[in-house]
Amino acid sequence: MESEKSGLLKIGEVSELFNISVPALRLYEKLGLFTPVMVNETTGYRFYDHIQFDRLRMIIFLKDVGLPLKEIRNIINVPNSEEYIQALESNRDLLEKRIREDTVRKKYLDEKIGNLRMTNNLPVSRVLFLHFPELRVVRYNKSIVNGRDHELALLDFMKSCRLSPNICNIGQLFDPAHLVINNDIVSCAMYTREELCEVIPPNMGDRVQHDVFPEGIYATMSYRRHTEHSLPFINKLLNEVKRHSFTPHGSIIRTVEFSTGCTDDQEDAYLACIRILVKPF
Repeated sequence: MESEKSGLLKIGEVSELFNISVPALRLYEKLGLFTPVMVNETTGYRFYDHIQFDRLRMIIFLKDVGLPLKEIRNIINVPNSEEYIQALESNRDLLEKRIREDTVRKKYLDEKIGNLRMTNNLPVSRVLFLHFPELRVVRYNKSIVNGRDHELALLDFMKSCRLSPNICNIGQLFDPAHLVINNDIVSCAMYTREELCEVIPPNMGDRVQHDVFPEGIYATMSYRRHTEHSLPFINKLLNEVKRHSFTPHGSIIRTVEFSTGCTDDQEDAYLACIRILVKPF
């Protein structure tokens, strides 16, 4: 065999040794990352020398730590070790940033799953008194009446605080003393978890600010109706608080625990939860 005579390895043999596909090796060749030392003009067979394997191992390493092939091509040809170190440090910093972001996302998902399981097990439209831990939030203060105003305010909130457009953890706040304007229910603010906000712009004044929902016992109710149909449920919540001789504290907090995006109130396609603090710890 030609490869045996020359001491070289065919592309298939290199593929097997490094557990990497032949198409991947051909792509590396096309990009100038890892090229054969010899190509048989008749058969098109590609042959590689063992002295190239350090370079291939480096390519595999850089790919495994998350670098795209375009960046690997730049890094692998650096003229000295200092530039290589700088390139690795830059990638490490990006990796640490992604880890922090992914940690926040995982925490959000864990809590979202926990909240949804809890809410899903609550009797619908029945008031319960439950313990909630402290929650640090960023709130966007604006009276919002209809769906269009809500969406415009939401976009402004997300843009101002650099929230991801796919975030679904934005809730509403209602002032028990000012629930209705012109027969429409009105929220006084919206909020999201503090760690999901990248920045709070200094020029927003009191429009966007930090807030804390204290740990304590909250009067809580889940229901399957959208915001514009929430007033009867909010009134029921407040009446139950009064009936139990509790004093409500602060705003009514509303979250959407689950939604399929339906515009109607299809059974099991939408689940919201409202709560208000009645006994702070």
